Formats: sequence, C-alpha cells, structure tokens
Amino acid sequence: MVSFFKINATYKLIILFLLFLALRAPALWYNFPLTQQELVWISVANKMMEGEALYSHIWVHISPIAAFIYWLTMYIANETLLVYRIMAAVLIFLQALFINQLFMQRDVFPERTLLPAIIYIFLSSLYIDSFILTPALLANTALIWVLNLIFYQVNEKRKQNVYFAIGAYLGLAGLIYLPNFLLIIVPLFVFTLYSNAQIQNYIGLFFAYFFAILISFLVFYLGNREADFFVFFFYAIFIIPKQFQLYSWEFLYLFAYTLVLIFMTFSVLSTAKRYNNYQNRCQSASFIWLLVSIPSVLLLDLTWGANLLVSLIPVITFLLTHFFLTFKNILLKEVLFLVLIFNCTFFYYDSVWNIGVKYLNNEQVWIHPESTLLDAHPEAEVFKGKKIVVLGYDTRPYQYGYASTPYFNWYLAGSHWEHLDKYNRLIDIHKAFMSDLPDVIVDQEGKAKKLFSIAPTLAAYYEPYQKNKNIYIRK
Repeated sequence: MVSFFKINATYKLIILFLLFLALRAPALWYNFPLTQQELVWISVANKMMEGEALYSHIWVHISPIAAFIYWLTMYIANETLLVYRIMAAVLIFLQALFINQLFMQRDVFPERTLLPAIIYIFLSSLYIDSFILTPALLANTALIWVLNLIFYQVNEKRKQNVYFAIGAYLGLAGLIYLPNFLLIIVPLFVFTLYSNAQIQNYIGLFFAYFFAILISFLVFYLGNREADFFVFFFYAIFIIPKQFQLYSWEFLYLFAYTLVLIFMTFSVLSTAKRYNNYQNRCQSASFIWLLVSIPSVLLLDLTWGANLLVSLIPVITFLLTHFFLTFKNILLKEVLFLVLIFNCTFFYYDSVWNIGVKYLNNEQVWIHPESTLLDAHPEAEVFKGKKIVVLGYDTRPYQYGYASTPYFNWYLAGSHWEHLDKYNRLIDIHKAFMSDLPDVIVDQEGKAKKLFSIAPTLAAYYEPYQKNKNIYIRK
C-alpha cells in the first residue's frame, strides 16, 4: 500500500476519495448518539440563534470563533447534528489534500507522494469523537498553514519573510482552540536555531499574534462583555476540572501504535543520509512542534479524549511520511503501514459498535464509547422541546430541549448560587430567570428549593413534578 500511494497521480486521488468515503459513510449512516461536546456546541448555537450574547447569556467554556461557526451552521441548516458531522468529514478530506499539496510545494520530501494525505485521513479517524466538528479540527486548517510557513522560513532560498503571517495564523488558531496559543513557542525556538531572524522579525511575529487576540477582545469590549470573554474563555480552564472521556488503558490502546511509529521515526531519521540541509531543518522543526504541542494540549484542553491527538495530526503526518519513505525494509514497511491503517479503522468501528464484544466474543471491552456519548435520561419525556435549566453537573436533559438562563455549566455557575442570601446575587439570578423563563428546572443541587423560599414571586411560576420532586415544571 505504501508503494501504491508513494507516487502521486490523479487517478489515485479518486481511489483515495473512495477509500475515505468507505471509511466515513458507515458512521454518518449509523448516526450514533449525541456526544457531550456536541451538546455544548448545539446549546450555544441555539442561544445565539435567539439573539443571546456569547458568554454573557450562556456560561460555557468555548472559543469565540468556534461558537460563531456553530451558530452560522445552525443559521444556514436547521438540522445541525448531521450537518456538523458531514462538515467534519469534508473538512478532514480537504485538510488531507491541503497538507499533501503544501508538502509537495515545499519539497520537504525527496519525492512527490500521496502518503501524507492517506496518513492524515486515517489518523483523523481513530475514534468516535474524531467524527465530530471539534474546535481542534477547525483550527487544524490554520495550523497546517503555519507549519507550511515555518518550512518556508527555514529555507535558505526564501525570498521574503513570513513572521507576521505566522503570528497572525497562530493567534487565529488559538482563538479557535485555546491550547494552540502555546504553539507560539515553536517558531521562537525554530527561528532562533535555524534562521537569521532579527529583533524586528520577532516584534512582527508577536505583534500579529497579539493583534488577533486584541481584535477579539475589542469585539467583546464594544459590547461591554470583555470581562465575560476573559472569564469564560481564558480563566475557565482554572475553574473547570478536566473531563476524562477515556480510561488510562484506552489511551494506551488508541495511541500506543502511533507512539511506537513516532519513536521509530526518531531512530530512522537520526541516521538517514538522503536528506538535504533544508529537509533536515524541517524535520527538526517538526520535532520541536511535537514536543511543545503535547504539553500544551495536556495543560489547556479540558476534555481528555481521543481529540487530544487532533492538533498533533499535521506534524505527526509529516514525521510518519518521512518514516515510510525512508525505512529500507520494503516488506516490513508495508506491514507497519497496514497495521497503522488497521489500528485506526478497528478502533473507530469498535468505538461505534463494540466489535470486540459483539463479534469477536471478547470479554474485555477495549473502548467504552459511553464515556463520550450521552445516554438517555429517565425523564426524557418531560424535557422534549422545552426550555430547560439544570442546576447541577448532569447536562443530559439539554439534549431533549433548549438551554435556558446563562447557567449551562455548573462548574462556572455553581459559585454564583452559593450565597442566595446576598441581595445582589439574588437580583442577578431573578433577572436571569425572568428574562428567559425556563419551562423545566432540574434541581440536582437543591438550589431551586432554597431560591423559591426566598423569592416567592418566582416560585409562583412552578410546581414540583409528581414523579420526581427534584424537577419543577412551569405552571
């Protein structure tokens, strides 16, 4: 398979597309349940469709540009869940072609090849949450361009500097997916080691980087929402605990083989002699990128799942392509490549259908997709089509209706409800309810009962649900 895709040809692009379609179509056809992340995006988009301001009227940690894209998608297409997933599939295929074309233009490999495209596609299809339109996936388009510009800048034959553009695209990538902000370290190290950058070049890099953040800040400042932007986009990472969607052994199952190939790449490239000075610089830049991006994702991403790999895929694609082009044992190389394809395909299908349990009679479940997917709520009929507020951490009710009031994320909203005896706090909550009165209140933390005892005018709108006293229904 390596030998087939090693040479670039038009008809092989068609075969690549058919292969991608065969890989992705089953998930789109199966229409697996809503994921926890998708619930957040749809809830945010619904609130924005109602004309509510991001962060001020829905307290949630999400990037502003990603929120705008989810809103725009809902504005254009009402049936958003399937559209989001189709957009994710289309975006991955386009990114695969994009990164393949850029690598060929930059001559980073000794030969023109389609290997980057196929490796990118399969690494982007490792697990069930790889099939949703995550902010990390959206940001990858900007990151691929940044990687391309870094390769251009370390080329001794370059005709112009692109420091400003690199800073601007890194700032944009960070506004889509927060961990990308730390990648500014990569060009600093790379240009210090492999470029004759002057102080004015670094000033241009940082100016463009912070200018992108400043523009976003000014948008919220003009709406008198700059404090909300800071708290819910930046400071929220210190408030919300990390959500582990996979067990430790599941991380090992999913990523072990890819890590083995990366270590083999280090070994092979360290002794390879077929590359020129420019290509060696590109390889070193990729290693630096990998070393910086791993801790940035681990520190700043609040959802620890298979999506941790997404922002690393462009640089891993670059390194693995070098490995499969350089490795001399032809038979072993083909086997290693086929195992990579099988590894990604198997764990994707296993995460969707639990192949190991249903078809292989394996008692040990390799992947637990229920930690990523939302299961049904026992009181689902009460919530269907209603405006809901959940005073607690279990957000499952929102999948049946619409989020009401700003208190979507209880990690961010919980402290706001701690001192209901304070007049200003009570007034804020009362205004939030009256401006967007929910049809159903799910009182998981016992806050609504205390609120009703203090605010009888608000209590007059609701009555307890007969089957569950922790649920209040609007009269």
